[in-house]
Amino acid sequence: MMNIDYDLTEINRTIFNCISRACIGAEPLEALIVEGSFIPKESLLWDYKESISSESLALAKTVLQIVSFHNTCGGYLVYGVKEIEKDKEFSPANLDFSQVDPAQLRNKIKHFTGRSIDITFKEVNYSLKGEGYNAGVIFIPKREKTSSPVSFIKNGPEKRPGKPLFCPDETYFRHLDECVKATTASDWQTLFSSREFNPSYGLNNKLEESDLLQVTHNLPDKNLICATFVGRDSLLSRLWEWLSDDLEYTKILSGDGGKGKTSIAYQFCRTFIQSSPSGYERVVWLSAKEKQFSGIHNEYFELQESDFNSCHSFLLLLIENCAMAVEEYEDVSTKQLKRDLKDSLPLFPSIYVVDDIDSLEEDEQRKVVDACRQLGSSNTRYLITTRKKLAYSSDLCIDVPGFPIDDFTLYVDSLVSRYSLASIKKGDVASLHKTCDGSPLLAASILRLYKQGVPFSQAIREWKGEAGEDARSAALKREITSLTPESKRVLLAIFYFVNCSFTELKQSVGIERIKLIDCLEELQSLFLVNEPKLIDSEDRYSISNTTALIISEIQKEMAFDHRKLSTTIKSMKEGPSVKKIGNTRKVGIAINQSLALIRDGRIPEAIETVDQQLRFLSENPDLLLMKARCISRLDSPDYTKVRELLRRSYGKGQRKELLFDLWFKTESSLNSSNGIIEVSQLAIKIQDFDKTKWLERLATGLVLRSKHRDVISGLQDLMDASLALTKSLNYLDRTSKEIRIEELNSLHNIIWNKLELSNNHSWLTCFDMILDLLKRGDVRTKMFINASRCLAETRAEGIQTEKKKNAYNRCVDRFLELLDDRPEKDKHDRPFSNIRDELCEI
Repeated sequence: MMNIDYDLTEINRTIFNCISRACIGAEPLEALIVEGSFIPKESLLWDYKESISSESLALAKTVLQIVSFHNTCGGYLVYGVKEIEKDKEFSPANLDFSQVDPAQLRNKIKHFTGRSIDITFKEVNYSLKGEGYNAGVIFIPKREKTSSPVSFIKNGPEKRPGKPLFCPDETYFRHLDECVKATTASDWQTLFSSREFNPSYGLNNKLEESDLLQVTHNLPDKNLICATFVGRDSLLSRLWEWLSDDLEYTKILSGDGGKGKTSIAYQFCRTFIQSSPSGYERVVWLSAKEKQFSGIHNEYFELQESDFNSCHSFLLLLIENCAMAVEEYEDVSTKQLKRDLKDSLPLFPSIYVVDDIDSLEEDEQRKVVDACRQLGSSNTRYLITTRKKLAYSSDLCIDVPGFPIDDFTLYVDSLVSRYSLASIKKGDVASLHKTCDGSPLLAASILRLYKQGVPFSQAIREWKGEAGEDARSAALKREITSLTPESKRVLLAIFYFVNCSFTELKQSVGIERIKLIDCLEELQSLFLVNEPKLIDSEDRYSISNTTALIISEIQKEMAFDHRKLSTTIKSMKEGPSVKKIGNTRKVGIAINQSLALIRDGRIPEAIETVDQQLRFLSENPDLLLMKARCISRLDSPDYTKVRELLRRSYGKGQRKELLFDLWFKTESSLNSSNGIIEVSQLAIKIQDFDKTKWLERLATGLVLRSKHRDVISGLQDLMDASLALTKSLNYLDRTSKEIRIEELNSLHNIIWNKLELSNNHSWLTCFDMILDLLKRGDVRTKMFINASRCLAETRAEGIQTEKKKNAYNRCVDRFLELLDDRPEKDKHDRPFSNIRDELCEI
């Protein structure tokens, strides 16, 4: 390794001077050689390359470097220099420079960017420590100030599977010794700045104070709009990126009231003035807003009179800003106004901020947006703020949500510092963020109470009630109360659901599909939050906490039958509450959507909905049960699959009676008596289930199984069925009990008939079984006669052993006890008296 002393500032100055003079050849190369060695550093202005390759990925990497240098300050690629030790030693590398094809590189640049960069290649001879070498130097010119940054228009080759080197609409620039994608507002400021390079300090993306007069402006006082601005870098970055869009010259910041749309537009203008792209001369602030609500003071304060109140007055305002005589245009048609403005506006390159157009009538709002789009050009752009999206696409609209939690924390800290408040715990900041949906206006409204000495948690509770009504009304109430009755009803339904699918809404609100779509389009421009879809074919919706708080106060005004609507929606929910968090909430959402799709007859989509969640929660008992329910509703259900899912669900802890009902139906469809018996026995063990139903089902399974078993086992199944039905008597009313007794009698007759014909049961065994039936309550005379018959047949066969004699005597004693328990009036009936007399004689 060689230690080289070099003056980097002087080298940067030399290279930058070479770039400025479009120097091609040995001069820039010689500036990089000190004490017989290449300086061991790459830079914003140059890069070493040790190899040449015509392979597609290598060529694309070179294109990426060239575009990055061109977008920044220009620079040099030096071929034939390899790195020996990282950032410490570079040495010559022998290359065949005939492989460098500048024409091929220019074609590739055009292919990937749609733009041309006039690169130049030259092979240079140089001497190093007395030895001669060759190097190849590509000169890359700096992008002109009047030209927009070069972006890629198609994917580059993949550097690894699924990861292209660059993607469409990505813009790269040179940062230190790297090629970096522009992602932040600061990155875009750099790209749109004059990109003046200071050899001592590097790239400066700000204009000097003396240059600020290039861009005039009429921005309002900062304290009126946003005294303290924090965060929002991703939104500001999108606005800066928009400046390079040569197709859309209008951009809309849309979102709920109080989310900071005007503040973002204002901050963008401030940074735009500091780093103005070449060609722009003015920033013009136009507003339809007459008053603004202060969250920290909980009151409106007056602004200057609105600049315009219709599209026509807006166009006259543009006429005035183009130094044209307004009085000459007061009676001119709108079309002619636009024609003359189309010619005049480019003479005054400007950014126009059109603030708060939702103060206008809706049709006038649309007309203003359309006018801006018609009048926009490469040096005349319009930035509009509104609460309504007006159904425009995401290419035109940028949704402004509340602060993300990190930015929100910074914002709260700024208020704490500004108003000398007691510090707020991290957990309390998170609670505040959730309550106000990250809205800076509503956060300030809540902190107003904290500033007055109300404890923090109490301040949030009070703000959710009366103390926060003014702020919430300022944010949203005007828009809610102006909705059509149908849209109010849909919004109220979403409030009751918390989170729902299109199909769930359709089934609850009683509005035809086409009208519902119209309502959702109206709501989507104001309040709706598009929730992640579970399946592509089904949209999902929710509303913000702020909207929910307002609706909770005015439910009666939202629908005449609001109570009935609430009850209907509650009855539609079966899964875990969507108010839960994490996986429990996801499961509840999937189940409720699946149920709605089943009711709509869209079974495959219901199955798809459940499957999407089962990918992540494969053993969730609720999801397994739900999938079984879906499959069972198909025209030709796979009951084997349903059974498998139900068993898995049960194994994972599912104990809803719904599972057992479907399981019984499944086993019945499969003609599985053992399955019916199993599920019935499991259900009977669960305390809160309908015992009557499950004892009946158990008996059904036992009777079914008895038909397919040998005589002994079959008779035992029938006896067990009798026992189950006998137990069910305890849960029946009088009429039902009489019907059940008739069923039992029929079953007992079948049992006796089988016993009477059986060669597998002794008469004493038959007696024991009949005696059990008698004890269960079947005290028909017929059953006593059957029992007596068993004993008589035993005597007729002969009692030859002491063991059999003892067994017989025990049977007689038990029978006599049963006879003695008969009511007194029955004891003297002829059949009973005959049986007793016969037994007593013996």
